[in-house]
Amino acid sequence: MLQDQWIHIDPCEAAINEPLIYQNWGKNQTFILAMDLSRADIEDVTHHYTSQPAAIYERRLQEGINATVFQSFLDKSKQSFQLLLNRRYNNSTNTF
Repeated sequence: MLQDQWIHIDPCEAAINEPLIYQNWGKNQTFILAMDLSRADIEDVTHHYTSQPAAIYERRLQEGINATVFQSFLDKSKQSFQLLLNRRYNNSTNTF
């Protein structure tokens, strides 16, 4: 994140700041998440990576993933991410 803004980087595609690059790949995206090491946080950034976020949110509902289920998943993912980062930090020389 740079100045409170996500910057898309995909080294496999040699793409920087091209968030819509995946849109015409023929894959149905359900989640697009961003991880922030500085805050040990995970955020749903789906709306930044598609021009049709409503279709993704509808797909989630069709798959039985309503807002409550998704928030629970996100909260558990954040907890796991924070534990992982804490373990890595504590087992290292206090740097990443």
